[in-house]
Parts: sequence; C-alpha cells; structure tokens
Amino acid sequence: MDSFVSIPEVGELYMGEVIAWYDGPRLFALTKKDSHNVLFLAYWIGDYKKDDKSFESYMIIPASNKRVDDYNSGLIDFFDLLNIPNEQNIYRLDDYYGVEDVRIERMTQESVNKIKLPKKGMFIKD
Repeated sequence: MDSFVSIPEVGELYMGEVIAWYDGPRLFALTKKDSHNVLFLAYWIGDYKKDDKSFESYMIIPASNKRVDDYNSGLIDFFDLLNIPNEQNIYRLDDYYGVEDVRIERMTQESVNKIKLPKKGMFIKD
C-alpha cells in the first residue's frame, strides 16, 4: 500500500475509512500504516488548473477516532466534523494529475476561512 501523503512533522499517512464518496473519495481518514487511529481527515476542496496543469486539492485537518465516531453516530454534523477553530496544523494538499507531483503546505487561518464548508446541520450518509 502506498502512502497518500507525507507531512514532515507527522510522517507517512495512509488512506483509511472513506466517509464521503462522490466520483471519488471526497472525505476520508488518514492514519499511520497498519493503524486504525485517525490522525487527520482529508476533505476534497476542488479540482483546479494552474500553468496548464490540472490538480485536485484537499484540506488536511487534524482529527481523532472519537471525532469520526461522533459524526457517524450523529452527535456532530458535517460542519462540526471539519471546523476546528484556531487550529494551527491544517494543510493544503495539491495532487497534480498525470504526474507524480504532490505539494503540501500549512494553511494560514485566512486561507482556511476561504474554504467553503458544508452548512450546519448537514449529514452525509451512504
């Protein structure tokens, strides 16, 4: 199994439970290899094009098994699952199509605030 992303402060992360799927994974857990402990969530924020290169972007958000369980059991909604006020360890991952080029950078609070999150009270269930 190949890693999904490597974050310098954390190491290699692997795709875990897929929480939302629509033409591909849109929200999924990231774990260490051979672990079920959720460390982050990857939330798809869109497909983009820059300098004639297409890529998809994800917001990488700190998480835990409890947070995912709370969502799956209906205790928190989709907005609260993704919204972590004042969190400093949120990253943006740009994965370029057709080439092995993945870029990751820490997001500023200003750039996080520009991401359109789901409305309060929304739940996505398969």
